[in-house]
Amino acid sequence: MNVVEYSKAKGGDLYISKNFQVKEFACKDGSDKVLVDVDFVREYLQKMRNWAGAEININSGYRTESHNAAVGGAKGSYHTKGRAFDIAVSGKTPHEVAQYAESIGVNGILEYDTFTHVDSRDYKYFATVFDGNEVPVDTFKDKTADGGKWYRVRRNWNQPESQIGAYESLANAKESCPAGYTVYNPSGVPVYGALSKDFMVRVEITDLAMKTGAGLGYVRTGYIPVGSYTIVETKEADGYTWGRLKSGAGWIALEYTKIIY
Repeated sequence: MNVVEYSKAKGGDLYISKNFQVKEFACKDGSDKVLVDVDFVREYLQKMRNWAGAEININSGYRTESHNAAVGGAKGSYHTKGRAFDIAVSGKTPHEVAQYAESIGVNGILEYDTFTHVDSRDYKYFATVFDGNEVPVDTFKDKTADGGKWYRVRRNWNQPESQIGAYESLANAKESCPAGYTVYNPSGVPVYGALSKDFMVRVEITDLAMKTGAGLGYVRTGYIPVGSYTIVETKEADGYTWGRLKSGAGWIALEYTKIIY
């Protein structure tokens, strides 16, 4: 970490690294003072720029305390220290950016719907944020089993000994699924067969949003209370598996639940 103070008026056109200028990190309130962790820019942001081979837009870099408060930023935000960057990478999804940032050793990563937050904190913290809900995650790597995105055919997910096949193609898994068996996606969610309609999940977090449909773009109807619920339909959308609640209250992202059948 090496936070340097610049003047936007006097040094805004200076290049911190090959592709990033001081003015790109200036506060959106027009302030002259700019704080930037130049080590992070040179070691991580430039590496991400090289990887993407395309422009990286700094949606938010340095923020004054007053601007941070005005935009609803957290008190003591890394943005106010010049150590946080909200970025959108041309041609890459926020999830792909988060995955790459993790692979090169960035400690602070938050994946939003339209951008990725990265920062130079001294400890690891990863999270996904949707509808204002920040949910910590262990990794942004795609959830896989045995090194691949396998669809498994079993009597029950909790009975691996009952498995009769694993397929990279959902169509092939469905074709090979006999009566009494179920096809499970790589996250263990039943998507076809005996248990694909009605199954139970346990919600153990207090801020899991219910949506009017299967996807991040649908309206939030509220937050589902902690408890056990019956799922009657599943759909894949926006990188999540969504489950429709039997109660009719809406859809929830099943990655944030525990499947109990």
